Amino acid sequence: MPDRNDVAQQIWQTYVAETGRSLPAGLADKLADAAIGALGGSSEVAVQTRLPVVDTTKRGTRLPEDWQPSDAMQTELVQTYPGVNFALILDEFRDYWCAVPGQRGLKLSWDRTFRNRVREVAHKPQYRLRDQHGNYVRTEMSKVDAKAASYLEG
Repeated sequence: MPDRNDVAQQIWQTYVAETGRSLPAGLADKLADAAIGALGGSSEVAVQTRLPVVDTTKRGTRLPEDWQPSDAMQTELVQTYPGVNFALILDEFRDYWCAVPGQRGLKLSWDRTFRNRVREVAHKPQYRLRDQHGNYVRTEMSKVDAKAASYLEG
């Protein structure tokens, strides 16, 4: 029957073989103790148990300097938030996220992060489109215009 050290070594070897990375110091021993304890003290069964494989594909990335939202995302945002100055939001978004240091600057989906930013600022006046005179561009009828149009129609 293998002892605790054999179990720890087997756990360490399995982890390295499946992930290509080493376990932090002492973690294999803690996992071996937990496995042996959970299995009623039988270290033979503990050696046969496998560690869950860590999914390394879900790692965040930094925002590229020339990043653009996908075509599908642009279409969705234009339909959902008409009259919003997306060029201004995109410039601010790129400037901010390219400058964020460390782990905070990593995201799994930049499209989703951008959509969240648009949701935050779409209602603010400084992000609305304006004409050459500085007036806000009307993208839909106001409530008064809609009521007047309904009277005229019928």
